[in-house]
Amino acid sequence: GGGPPQYDKIDATLVANEVVGRATNLLRLESDAPLDYKAGHVLALEVEKDDEWLRGPYTVTRATEKTFDVVIRVCGKKSEVMAAAPVGSRWRFGGKFHVPILEGLAPGADRVVCLSTGTGVGPVLGFCEAALEATDLKKLTVLASYRDAADVCCKDAVQRLCVLHPDRFECSYVISSTDGRVSAPRQLDAIGAVATPTT
Repeated sequence: GGGPPQYDKIDATLVANEVVGRATNLLRLESDAPLDYKAGHVLALEVEKDDEWLRGPYTVTRATEKTFDVVIRVCGKKSEVMAAAPVGSRWRFGGKFHVPILEGLAPGADRVVCLSTGTGVGPVLGFCEAALEATDLKKLTVLASYRDAADVCCKDAVQRLCVLHPDRFECSYVISSTDGRVSAPRQLDAIGAVATPTT
């Protein structure tokens, strides 16, 4: 009712801009101000183009005390500007909304199944990286859904987790144009087949 959330604007510099899939980029921004973001936090991200600030909400993939990553889908003017931005360009960001994924785990959970669609796999993978290092979770399963096989993104991050944690991490791709939606009964039944009371 009161319009978009207000936030303090903090300056940042683009330090990496990597293509991680078809029409999909991973952006890494650095701030002089100390950060406290985690995978799943939502922030407002702004980039300047022709004296106009283009802005929108994005979900943090991973973060350090000085940097944060977001995965974007290139699908309009704002995201085209973001994807074309050179390293060293000036940006702004602010706000911290929603609960980080890791903080949303139920006490006593020892297995987690994450569902994602499109670039939503970014924060899921950031969560998995953190959880595999900081918790005793026995198994992390990701079902990542994309419209077409060519849309699959962040393959290097998935492969890295598979190699580093072969017994604790697994990822399956659900291609909605051929497999149906990730929420289809067949997909949910597959989750239920391996679920335990602590999933």
